[in-house]
Amino acid sequence: MRMSAARLSRIFFFQKKENAHFTDFFGLPRAGAGSDDANVPAANIPVVGRGCFNINAALVKSTGLSHGRRCKQAFVRIRAARQRELVAPGFFCYTSRRGGTANPTDQNRLPGGRVGAGRWTMEIDSEKIFQRVQEAHQRLAGIANKTPVMTSRTLDRLAAADVYLKCESFQRVGAFKFRGAYNAVSLLSDEEKARGVLTFSSGNHAQAIALSGTLLGVQTTVVMPDDAPATKRAATEGYGARVIGYDPKYQSRESIAKTLQAETGATLIPPYDHLDVIAGQGTAALELITETGRLDALLVPCGGGGLLSGSAIVAKAIASSCRVIGVEPELADDATRSFRTGRLHSVHNPPTIADGTRTPSLGSITFPLVRHYVDDMLTVSEEEIIAAVRFLFYRTKLVVEPSGALGVAALLKEARPELPGKVGVIISGGNIDGPTMAEILRF
Repeated sequence: MRMSAARLSRIFFFQKKENAHFTDFFGLPRAGAGSDDANVPAANIPVVGRGCFNINAALVKSTGLSHGRRCKQAFVRIRAARQRELVAPGFFCYTSRRGGTANPTDQNRLPGGRVGAGRWTMEIDSEKIFQRVQEAHQRLAGIANKTPVMTSRTLDRLAAADVYLKCESFQRVGAFKFRGAYNAVSLLSDEEKARGVLTFSSGNHAQAIALSGTLLGVQTTVVMPDDAPATKRAATEGYGARVIGYDPKYQSRESIAKTLQAETGATLIPPYDHLDVIAGQGTAALELITETGRLDALLVPCGGGGLLSGSAIVAKAIASSCRVIGVEPELADDATRSFRTGRLHSVHNPPTIADGTRTPSLGSITFPLVRHYVDDMLTVSEEEIIAAVRFLFYRTKLVVEPSGALGVAALLKEARPELPGKVGVIISGGNIDGPTMAEILRF
């Protein structure tokens, strides 16, 4: 079997475990090559269909996968990684645009793979993923706050549904991010904890990592944009983290973090594209549904997709009929476009008031999970976000940051979807600085 780089359309897809990286298996540098956008890490290769990374011609050339022998070597390396438990079991494999498969034999098939209708895939093991969320929930017991579920008759009337607000604004550090951060840091080995933890964040994940590090005796460093809310930076430093600022217009937080990681040996725990972080975030939805019973729909804010992925995993495990809908700003609609087209889109430094959603794109882990578990994506305008923050402040007496109000904004918009029955909404956080809230209330 011989394939030229120009016409190669094999699709490799596998789920990484923890910090395993796609390009590690091909000996590539971790950033740039193999993506449609030079600013998107190579792991964020465009997805074709549900759960399939398209290795484009540029990546094929850079890896030398120009004929069958090297292609077979790639399978061997991935299979070996699976055996070393670098790749989590029960997820995905490959297919071909031309139909049929490359060497569709038992020898080359990854464990769990199947061949059929010209497509070689691996099913997502929903039971194992949900089990990780349940284990995270036990790990967080007595550490994370069990946040309240609140209702509003006015909101029920306007939305024509019974709405349940899961108020993660009352979580430690004021946002859901504490769940995933603590879960991830607590699972590190003693040796990894001794080297410290590194992350990049505009605020909430930064605070969560900082507090988790303090609770677990781990030194933390956070790469944070200079335009992050002052309250979030001050809180991050107050929790004991070392904060390194950067200009998001000219610098990449990922590149800065990788340089620091190489210098210090610290473990990088990203804000959303990490299985243990995702499992921790899913515990918010688990608590919500445990308290309210089965939901007909669940609205979840979406930035990098960690909260949305974890929430959708839980909702579908408990009630497969529950419609899970992600919500993001119109000005930061990369996830919506990615969800609808099946290709990873990015929006760099979007000018939205919802600063928690200013992630450039979904991650290499969250993208396929969102595509698999989420039913729909909605976008809301800046005016609708502001109206939702005002509504929550005046009518429910809740202080909610713009990112946290996205689900309510979707329920209040004029062109809202019909969601009768029981509707859950994740209020993701309440970290908003005084001047921004004052400006919103004057709007």
